[in-house]
Amino acid sequence: MKFYKFSNKKVLKKNLNKKLFFFLCDNIKGSIFQLLGYDFFLNFYLKNNLDYIYISTNKSNLVSLVSYITIKKEKELKKNIFFYLLKKPWLILSVFFNISNYFKLIKTPSNYLQLFHLIIIKSKLNKKITKKQKYNFINNLHKKILQKKFKGIYAVHKNNNISASKYYKNNRYILFRKNLFFSVVFKNF
Repeated sequence: MKFYKFSNKKVLKKNLNKKLFFFLCDNIKGSIFQLLGYDFFLNFYLKNNLDYIYISTNKSNLVSLVSYITIKKEKELKKNIFFYLLKKPWLILSVFFNISNYFKLIKTPSNYLQLFHLIIIKSKLNKKITKKQKYNFINNLHKKILQKKFKGIYAVHKNNNISASKYYKNNRYILFRKNLFFSVVFKNF
């Protein structure tokens, strides 16, 4: 399993932008990008966060996505979401009526990089690799990304996301905060 930086010229030549969008929306139901659409994803997230997006492919099919977001980029993204919703007020109702969105405003650890997306699809490529090997590949990617700029990684996940809970528990992430809908976990590297 090898991760490639999404901004890598070889990767961009394959024109994976739309594939990445659909991969994300298909695997993370209720994603804000699913609600706001491809243009928002491309213009406000992808173009501004290329340095922190990594993928793994198998015969030109995406099988894994690992992305990170800095606090600065997350604030920019939230600001862009706000102004985008003002331009498209009919979308505000969808965000407004999803009560769990209000609980995502949870305190996070300082000087940590947020693990924004972690998707690994079981495929022929991944079946050959043990769970421990997958975890090692991902942890090595985390270490490579951190490069002494951050203390470690943190993630925010829904409490009802059993897969995420198991992954973070198996990888010895520590619970930082928890509310009715979300948990924040972190790990030092």
